[in-house]
Amino acid sequence: MQKRKPLREIMPKKKPVSQKTDIAPSERPKLSKIEQKRLDNELLDAANDDNEDIMDIRRLIKAGARIDAEKKDEKEIQMAPGSGETQTLVLAATEHAKPAENRKKVFEARKTGDTALQRAAFKGRTLTCALLIKEYVKAGGDPKKLIRSEKTGDTALKWAANEGHTETCALLIQEYVNAGGDARKLIEAEKKGWTALHLAAFKGYLQTCKLIMEEYEKAGGDPKKLVSMEVKGGWTAIDWAQNRGYNETSHYLRSFIN
Repeated sequence: MQKRKPLREIMPKKKPVSQKTDIAPSERPKLSKIEQKRLDNELLDAANDDNEDIMDIRRLIKAGARIDAEKKDEKEIQMAPGSGETQTLVLAATEHAKPAENRKKVFEARKTGDTALQRAAFKGRTLTCALLIKEYVKAGGDPKKLIRSEKTGDTALKWAANEGHTETCALLIQEYVNAGGDARKLIEAEKKGWTALHLAAFKGYLQTCKLIMEEYEKAGGDPKKLVSMEVKGGWTAIDWAQNRGYNETSHYLRSFIN
């Protein structure tokens, strides 16, 4: 009796199915201006959402939302100056300007161009920041330009430092360095004189100040120079911490000049 061949040997062989890959940005169908704006705004809102939804952010990026898109809003000043805010709040806290004048200006609406990365940094969404940077690089973008805007001089680092999100600050500095950037330039970056250190000191975020100083020194920066940088009115990060009653923070920063 003839021996039968195993079934797997006589069955026709199937061609291997190629795995689907992400569609390259250049191969995606061109979106209408309205659809592009809608996706961009949805991504900006998702990055700013109190509930960090990584899957939703991935979906929006895949659909064609631009990671470096900006959304211009009218809003009142809610945080310390330096992250795109006016200088009014600084002057209001010092003796250099008339109180009545400041009260009027503090609540003036202004135009702001915020990116998804800046919004996520402001909320302390470290995972979202990491994803946005990763996807931006995948699409051929330079993460240094995303983290530090050459156009406005603003940085996502300042947005994170302004709210004391130390872990987010650490990620942004590391990603900037990994992309070949100089951490000193990122940390020294200022808008109207305000650096990330000024903003952290303004609200007394000691751990954030420590991280910034450590990363600055690690990159070869002079810590005395950083703590001595002045905003309009001649105030340093030490002055702000001391003036607002954050003694532990002011003592730590002062140790670099004593």
